[in-house]
Amino acid sequence: MVKMVNPKGEHERFLEEGKHGSGSQEEKLGSTKVIGGMHMASRTFGAVKALCACVFYMVIGPSLILNNKFILKDLEFPFPMFVSCLGLITTSFVSHSLVRFKFVTLQHREVVTKEFYAKRIVPVGATLALTLSFGNAVYIHLGVALIQMLKAFTPVIVLLGVVLSGIESPSKGVVASVLVIAIGTAINCAGSVDYTFFGLFLMFGAEFFEAVRLVLTQFLLKNKKFGVIEGQYWLAPASAVSLMGLSALTEFHTIYSEGKISIIFSEPMFFFLSATLGLFVNLSSFLVVQTTNSVTLKILGTVRNAGLVVFQVIFAGETITTQQFFAYALTIVAFGFYNYFKMKQVESQSAQKYAKVEGK
Repeated sequence: MVKMVNPKGEHERFLEEGKHGSGSQEEKLGSTKVIGGMHMASRTFGAVKALCACVFYMVIGPSLILNNKFILKDLEFPFPMFVSCLGLITTSFVSHSLVRFKFVTLQHREVVTKEFYAKRIVPVGATLALTLSFGNAVYIHLGVALIQMLKAFTPVIVLLGVVLSGIESPSKGVVASVLVIAIGTAINCAGSVDYTFFGLFLMFGAEFFEAVRLVLTQFLLKNKKFGVIEGQYWLAPASAVSLMGLSALTEFHTIYSEGKISIIFSEPMFFFLSATLGLFVNLSSFLVVQTTNSVTLKILGTVRNAGLVVFQVIFAGETITTQQFFAYALTIVAFGFYNYFKMKQVESQSAQKYAKVEGK
């Protein structure tokens, strides 16, 4: 027996299913568009946040440098340890307040015992204090542009430190880049028309203590990934106490005997800016790494130093010779290769560790 089918009914059912199918498809397309829009908005917000962090980093560092130089030289308040201490005191207060009121939780509280603090945190904090002290003192004796150019020499001292301490063995590319940096720095110094030997001593002293700090941080605090606030919670007080102690021994008497204390009360805004910008400098570096990566931070640091050199030449009337210009250009190129080879070395070491783990 053959079942008769109503062609009209089948046609209507087909049309009805088509309508439902079309509606379901439209809903899916609508959902996809919404998700795509949200993803695009999230990416845009992330890009804007990263851009703001980079601009913040580029502005804050030079602002602190120029402000502290103005205090030390133009206001005739030549006490670099006292000035350096202002930012550390502010950083200590803010970081401890954030922890005290539970805005930030300490992840390594159990690890940082009294013995750990004395043997590992204090040495790093003390070298940071010396770095800041020498680094601020140099602005009394050298121009800002020359100082920024000489900062490129830091990898040379860091490399010597990590090799002598046995922390790592640099690749040939890293060593070659560092040699070119050293040559460029030597040519730069030879071509300078405005420097003092004591100023150069302070500059290389600051770079030496910065290298020691980096080596100590890597050696003493290895595998301890402190966040920016927790890191400052432990390190800033140790650095502040070290600097305040040195300032008390070498600067306090002169500040009071020569009546320099009156400068603080007559120009409080510049001292307040020094204290505030010192905090923001630490925060800005963390924000750049958080929103981008550490490589971007290094690139921005190089660009920022070069930008400050150009700013001082154009607007502050500082002079750099043709020899200095080409020497600095050579140093920047070598510094770029240094970071590239360092990054490749880290990637190679990570791959080797992963291969060993997989082999087990």
